[in-house]
Amino acid sequence: EQGKALLENADDGALSMHRSSIDANLAAVLTAQGEHDEARALLEACIAQVDKEGSDASHNGIMMRLNLAKSLGELGQASEGLRRADEALARARRTDNPVLSARAELRRAQLLDELARRGDADAALIRARELLEGVEGTEERLAEVSASAVTVVIYEAPHRLERTLADLGAACGGERRVSVSRELTKMHEETLRG
Repeated sequence: EQGKALLENADDGALSMHRSSIDANLAAVLTAQGEHDEARALLEACIAQVDKEGSDASHNGIMMRLNLAKSLGELGQASEGLRRADEALARARRTDNPVLSARAELRRAQLLDELARRGDADAALIRARELLEGVEGTEERLAEVSASAVTVVIYEAPHRLERTLADLGAACGGERRVSVSRELTKMHEETLRG
C-alpha cells in the first residue's frame, strides 16, 4: 500500500507502468479471492493505461490481457475472454516472443474448451507446444525439475506426453515418482501413478 501511495503521488510518466503493474498484481489477488468483477474492472483500467502509453505489446500489457481473459472466463463470459486472448496473441506475435505467444495460445485453448470448441482448443494446445519446442533452456528446465524437491506440475498435450515423460525420465534418472492425470475436475477424471 505504501508503494502504491508513493506511485500515485508521482508525476513522472515512467512510473505509470509500475502503477499499472501493481494494479494488475492486485487484480490477480482479487481473482484468487473470487472477486472477479473487481479484478475485471481493475484490469480493464490497466489495459487502457498501457494502450494509452503505447506499451500494449509489452510483456506486462500482454499478461494483463491474458489475466483479463482468465477473469472473463471465470465470470462465464468465455466468448469475451477469447476475444481478449486473441488480442494478447496478436500482440505477442508482434514481439516475436514464443513464450508469450504460447501463453496466449494456452489461454485460448482453455476458453475454447469452455465454449465446447474441442477441435479448436486442441489446435491451440498444439500451436503452444510447437512454439515452445524451439525455445532455448528446455534442458535447463528439465534439470531444474530433476533437482527440485517440491512437486512440479507440467501441462502437456496428449500427442506429446510419451516424449515428455521419456525426457523427464532421462533427466530425473528414473528415481522421481510421476502422476499423469487427464480430464481434471470432470466426471471422467483419470490418474495414473508410477
